[in-house]
Amino acid sequence: TEGLGGTFFVENTVGAGGTIATGQAANAAADGTTLLVANQDLIVQPIIKTKVPYDPFKSFTPVSLVVSAPEMIVVHPSLPVQNL
Repeated sequence: TEGLGGTFFVENTVGAGGTIATGQAANAAADGTTLLVANQDLIVQPIIKTKVPYDPFKSFTPVSLVVSAPEMIVVHPSLPVQNL
């Protein structure tokens, strides 16, 4: 608060794999007062759902990378695959 000169409120909105909160952030006034902390669901939800209330590439401007975490794809060992 002191460093940025303002009071901040955290609003945790749950549901639909993050789509509800992401839609709210996408439709908020573009006045610089709304920040969204998102994970890979920002990109995944539009792929697996027929309609989401945002465009992952046009609705947001990246500000900062907060964390980097490795991920992996796994399959049952009986499946005869070696690569993607």
